[in-house]
Amino acid sequence: MERSSKAVLGKAASAEGPNRVVFDTSLLLSIPENKARVFEGIKEKVADAEFFVTESVLRELDTLKGRKGKRQDVEIVRKALKANNVKTLENGCANADDCLAEKASGGFIVATSDSELKKRIKGFGGRIIYLKKGKLIEIE
Repeated sequence: MERSSKAVLGKAASAEGPNRVVFDTSLLLSIPENKARVFEGIKEKVADAEFFVTESVLRELDTLKGRKGKRQDVEIVRKALKANNVKTLENGCANADDCLAEKASGGFIVATSDSELKKRIKGFGGRIIYLKKGKLIEIE
């Protein structure tokens, strides 16, 4: 089953350009919390993946940085974003989930651990990437 997901995403990448993956705060925070190898896992399953984060997600991270116990997690996430050449998408969205749903409707794959956002995106046929059991990358 995982193999067919990779094949489908690989074919789409070669025909229409790279597979654009945009991250939600919830999945990014799994990097320090679960020691998840998010970027490596996505690269294994998604051919020609190109990584993005929205300004609204970066604002959420900045807000979390001020909370007790989150500063170091946010710093780890920021380093991972830089190390993996994640590009920032400008947006006028105040709400990160609204912006991510908009990106999904435009062909982006949304990487999230937020169950409500997953339902919302799957509801209109968008594609998502999420962690299963805190480690394995799954694609729908």
